[in-house]
Amino acid sequence: MDLEYDSKDLIEDLEAFFTRNWKGNEDYRVIVITSGGTSVNLDRYGIRYIDNFSSGRRGSEIAEFFLSKGYLVLFLSRKTAHLPFIRFTNDRDNPYRLLESLRVENNSSITVEGGSEFKELILKSIEGYNKYKSRLFLDYFTTLSEYQNKFTVIVHYCKRFLQNVAYCLVAAASDFKFSNDSLMKEKFSSSNTVNLKLEPLPKMRKIIRQISDGYPTVCCFKMSTNRTEMENSAKEMLSKPTSADMIVCNIFNERLTNVSIVFSDGPTKTLKSNVSSVS
Repeated sequence: MDLEYDSKDLIEDLEAFFTRNWKGNEDYRVIVITSGGTSVNLDRYGIRYIDNFSSGRRGSEIAEFFLSKGYLVLFLSRKTAHLPFIRFTNDRDNPYRLLESLRVENNSSITVEGGSEFKELILKSIEGYNKYKSRLFLDYFTTLSEYQNKFTVIVHYCKRFLQNVAYCLVAAASDFKFSNDSLMKEKFSSSNTVNLKLEPLPKMRKIIRQISDGYPTVCCFKMSTNRTEMENSAKEMLSKPTSADMIVCNIFNERLTNVSIVFSDGPTKTLKSNVSSVS
């Protein structure tokens, strides 16, 4: 964790969120979901950087599911990634789909045109957001250090909930970083050859186990381009002392339709879908 990071505002926001949702003696059911990819700066200004691929689509879908089941959801997301209830507004294949479906009448009222399926999606999203927004806590990151700092604060805060908190680590967090000494002081020229030295980073599941011991349920995600490597990595992620309870893994080219769930104490389950989303 960055010693210069000031966690005061985040802690105050968490306190306010849980105070608003306190209902007497009722136990909190909390899930922390991380979503989107982190970036690692190559220079001190962040002009050039290495980015991890993740749209945040799956994380936002998972958040919607747990909100519907009565959980308090702490959603730590990349700023540019998909968010719960507004995934349909960030359609990269048809970015103007929402605007093209809206019509302004009498300079005041707005109607939704187009297919009934899309109209139903908009209405469902509005209804879901208004129904569950009080139980959704949002915070954002861009760089890897922002992600690590905020996630660590959240884990420390949620330690008090013991077995009533779970972690769903969907974010594509970088496994490597550049030390402060190796960061370029200025934007480096594209005419020069650049040799980069990366340092490995501790896994986020390790931070959870170090802070909260064995109480929380931890679900991690693993995406790979090689099935054998994916299976071997999943087994390693389930091993002690930093073990996850389950690993959701998939192959990059099949990520929207196929997913395997590997458990620490049971058989692997494989889910397949004909539509372009498995969640």
